Amino acid sequence: MDPSASLRDDPQEVYIMFTRKFIADGGPVDLALRELQSRDITRLQTSRTADCKTAHLRAVLSFATTVFGTKQKQTSVIQQGYLSHGTTLKHLNQALSEPNCHEYDEIIVSVTTLAMQEMLVPSGPKFFLNHMMGLDKLLALRNPQSPCSPRTLSLYKCLRYMLLFAALSAGRASVLAKPGWKSMFSQHCESEEETQEQLLYDNLADCSLLVPVRDNLLKDWETTPHDERAEGVNSVRRRADDLLDGLRAWRGQWLASPGNAYTETPAYLAQTQPSTYPRIDETPVGITDLVFPNIASASLLMLHNIACLHVLQVHISLPFDSQSTSKKDEYFAAAYSTILEICRSMPYCLDEELHKDLHAGPVVFWAVQVADMVLKGDASVEGRFLKELLGRKSGGGGSQIVWET
Repeated sequence: MDPSASLRDDPQEVYIMFTRKFIADGGPVDLALRELQSRDITRLQTSRTADCKTAHLRAVLSFATTVFGTKQKQTSVIQQGYLSHGTTLKHLNQALSEPNCHEYDEIIVSVTTLAMQEMLVPSGPKFFLNHMMGLDKLLALRNPQSPCSPRTLSLYKCLRYMLLFAALSAGRASVLAKPGWKSMFSQHCESEEETQEQLLYDNLADCSLLVPVRDNLLKDWETTPHDERAEGVNSVRRRADDLLDGLRAWRGQWLASPGNAYTETPAYLAQTQPSTYPRIDETPVGITDLVFPNIASASLLMLHNIACLHVLQVHISLPFDSQSTSKKDEYFAAAYSTILEICRSMPYCLDEELHKDLHAGPVVFWAVQVADMVLKGDASVEGRFLKELLGRKSGGGGSQIVWET
């Protein structure tokens, strides 16, 4: 559909079809948009009552309207979208006042849609995180061991990226770190690939438990006795090392599978600027790009590297004494190598189809965000080089983030 074409008698249909190009086909928000197409939108818009079963339809309608208006720079449609957004928030708040509202998947989809809108069309600072923290609380009210439909299970799986990204960004423990949720996801893994993927989510969830402990330790640093500080640091480092050990074991198992075998090809950047490469981890960096057999393999290795960076960032952010300088260098070297592999896993914009496919998912956006966090303020030769390479390889693709999978 040509989005620049004049709107027909049913402009909402145009908004819906346009917005569906930006989200995962078959994801919860996409399914809600399809359901919206089969409903009487006029009746939905004029209804003054809040309903847990239709809250998601209001949310996706305002979402589609706002996304279309913003992307197409149509002021009147943007205004219509934000007006609809305000009404959606009002009705959702009314629905959330119902004691059993958390039992409705439609409510979960509503909050998810609002969070996705904040990613694609931000309306204010921290609004995305606020919605995600609310979603985390809603899921905390559910019993993950209760029987659920295939559609509910699919919804849970789609939310893992968003929930963990938000929890780690906010420095808060995720509901997905609770044993019941881990067990539920593990029980529903239907292949070795799904099991490997879930192990990475579990590692990230455990890291979300560690981050607030680290933050509280640093917050009270000046008022804490020296011995308690030392024990606190050692405790956090031991837990972080356990997570890194788990990730190393995961990587070894993943590499052992023939289906994940990748090849290397000379990087495009290496053909243009070979003299700019620094030495990282005492090894000359002859940059190559990694070529994977499929997008799933590339995404899974990148998710592994995201988990590594989050744990390494915990190590790097802790104070080092004069006797642990070598460990500090070791952690930074590991972080640099991990970021380099993230860059090598990203196809250049020149490979348009592969670039589009990989960048359509949230994993690239997340990888770029955590790499930027680790490299923030890093003026070293390695840091400056990796910042430049990361910018070249990401190519701004993360701005088209799709928070469903």
